[in-house]
Amino acid sequence: MIVLERMRPAHIPLVLEHEHALFGTESWSAGMYRDELADPWNRHYVVAFDDPDAFAGASADEGPVAAESPIAVAPPDAKTAHRRFVGWAGLMVIGDTAEILTIGTVPLAQRRGIATVLMDALLVEARRRRAREVLLEVRVDNEPAKAMYARYGFEQMGVRRGYYQPTNVDAATLRLAL
Repeated sequence: MIVLERMRPAHIPLVLEHEHALFGTESWSAGMYRDELADPWNRHYVVAFDDPDAFAGASADEGPVAAESPIAVAPPDAKTAHRRFVGWAGLMVIGDTAEILTIGTVPLAQRRGIATVLMDALLVEARRRRAREVLLEVRVDNEPAKAMYARYGFEQMGVRRGYYQPTNVDAATLRLAL
C-alpha cells in the first residue's frame, strides 16, 4: 500500500537521496525544498511510502482517512518499520491556477504507479483549493512523464527553449483544465 504524508522538513534528506539520480544537474537543493515548505499557503508537498503493513488490524475509526482523501495517514500507534520511501511531489496554487512543481519516484520504485498516486493527490489538492487549471513544464525528452500527463488530458501549450539549465534542454509547457 502506498501511503502519502504531507512533506515536512524532516523528509528533505530522504528526497535528496534520490533527487540527483532523477534530475541530475537540475536537482533542487535542501534550501530550495525548505523555502518551498515554508509557504504552505501557496504550496502543497507530499511524500510517498510503500508500507505493506499499513493499517493492518486497524479499525475503521482509527484507519486511513476516507478513500477520496489524497493523503492516507496511519494510526498513531501503527508500526512503520517496513515503510520504504518511494516518491514525492509538489504543487503551487495562486488564485485559480495551480502549477505542478515536481514529481519524483525513487528509481527502484518506478513503473509501479507511484507517480500516478502522487499526481492524483496533487489534482485533488488543486481542486480543493479551487484551481481552474493546472500548468506544468516537462523535459521534451521525458517520454514516460509526457505519456502520463497525456493520460490525464494535459495539452501542450508551447515549448520553452533551453528551460532546463545547465543542460539547456527544452521544456514542453502543458495545461489541464479542471
